[in-house]
Amino acid sequence: ETPTYKTQDVTTTLKMANNGSAPLNEITVIQQSFTDEYQPPKANEIKLIWDGDEVELSADAVSFETGVFTLSLSNLKDTSTGMFKPDSSLEFQYPIHCVKPARDSKFESEIIFHSNTFPVSQELEFVPEVPIIEALHIRRKFRTSKEVVPIGDLGNYRIILTLENIGESKLYNLVILDK
Repeated sequence: ETPTYKTQDVTTTLKMANNGSAPLNEITVIQQSFTDEYQPPKANEIKLIWDGDEVELSADAVSFETGVFTLSLSNLKDTSTGMFKPDSSLEFQYPIHCVKPARDSKFESEIIFHSNTFPVSQELEFVPEVPIIEALHIRRKFRTSKEVVPIGDLGNYRIILTLENIGESKLYNLVILDK
């Protein structure tokens, strides 16, 4: 959940493990359905963690076109990290920028992982279940009143301070002062 009408980042972590027997030479991650309210990260905001170590991700590995965000690791055999070997793990960490989302708006995205071996064979595809980011509208509104009631002897009064919650959320840690 993210608050409505405020700008906030939601950190995303995508994890991938090679549970097969062949090393992978190409890995592509596609995330769809970005909007003006829910924006993708910039290339320099993405962290790639390979078997526990942070690896530099080249700027050309990241692209964004018409609501679709793509991360591509290709020709891994020719890189310093080498191919994505069996029993290895990858982790992509990046923010999704929530820019003043309206009340009741949702970010329902689809993520698709594509991978292939070297030499090229049949491409593997995996579509995980993705959590939904919802805009939570918190309206804090309350009414205060003061009542002075004479009691007993002259000059003795009971002062009643009242606070009424007329908003949509619970109020916590309030201090009421009589001025």
